[in-house]
Amino acid sequence: MGKVPDEELRRLIVTTYARAKGHIYSLQVNNALLTDFTNFAVMHRGDNHEEILGEKKKILMNYAVQLRHRDVQPERHVRELIGRADEWLRL
Repeated sequence: MGKVPDEELRRLIVTTYARAKGHIYSLQVNNALLTDFTNFAVMHRGDNHEEILGEKKKILMNYAVQLRHRDVQPERHVRELIGRADEWLRL
């Protein structure tokens, strides 16, 4: 990083990396929520099974909506980074 003299390119590299890492973490959280939902559906058999399962499903669906909205951001950052890196390499 220190060998890249273009300050904007360095900023894009760091920003893109951080956002991609955050997106991967969000996907891991989603997988954990899905695993929890599936395990609960199979293992738990209490009086309030359907109520709790419904709440877990609502949480999972809300998180999925958030993920869809955030899906666009990493792609946009990668495209911007690639464009800026191409410009820098042509210099």
